[in-house]
Amino acid sequence: MIKHQIAALERDIETKKHQVALNNALERLMSNKDFKKVVLEGYFVNEAVRLVSVKADYSQRHPDLQAGIIRDIDAIGSLQKFFGLIGTNGEQAAASIPQDEATIEDLNAEALEEGAE
Repeated sequence: MIKHQIAALERDIETKKHQVALNNALERLMSNKDFKKVVLEGYFVNEAVRLVSVKADYSQRHPDLQAGIIRDIDAIGSLQKFFGLIGTNGEQAAASIPQDEATIEDLNAEALEEGAE
């Protein structure tokens, strides 16, 4: 039973390390001047403003055009949400890894005690 718990925790730790690495990669991207220019400013700000303006344009009132504009606006929000999720998961994972490692140590000690009996 203890071996299964340890194995599960070790798998969880590996998953969490991946989440931390992904968050670290995103943080590096966010600090890159080209990424800032193209994605953070160009897409998240300038493109969002442009799309909202186009949506309000009388010549774009046709439902098909409006649906396409809304889809594009939603895409911006979806990517922002994805980046936020990477950050949240990475931070939570980094905070919980030490506790998982401590639990593994406790389980190993418990297994040793059971083996000594």
